[in-house]
Amino acid sequence: MQTVLDYLLPISIAIIMYGIGLGLTVTDFKRVLIAPKAVFFGLLGQLVLMPLIGFGIAFSFNLDPIYQLGVILIAACPGGTSSNIVTYMLRGRVALSVSMTAFNSFLIILTIPIILEIAFGLFWDAKKMSIYPC
Repeated sequence: MQTVLDYLLPISIAIIMYGIGLGLTVTDFKRVLIAPKAVFFGLLGQLVLMPLIGFGIAFSFNLDPIYQLGVILIAACPGGTSSNIVTYMLRGRVALSVSMTAFNSFLIILTIPIILEIAFGLFWDAKKMSIYPC
């Protein structure tokens, strides 16, 4: 059963994204390049504001450090294919969503490790805790 899911889910997402891509034109992406302010603020929200909110939640609630790190990890991972699908279904600016996903795919290589390094420094005490039970 797991093998079916390992192949079926990625293939389904690829087919859906292919269908969404067929509806886009070069003009859609020209609009994004002509007015890059939307991409800039979208990336700022996803890569800066969301992790800051995650840190705020992690500090505000009395959670175990592993859960604090989990909240930060979720907040540090910007939207991807699913956001493009939702944007398409809600008749939003799909070219903008796809462009932001493309930029995010490159930027998260740097941002996620940096954000998690900060989170580990704040929440994880290596002397008291270990991810491996003894």
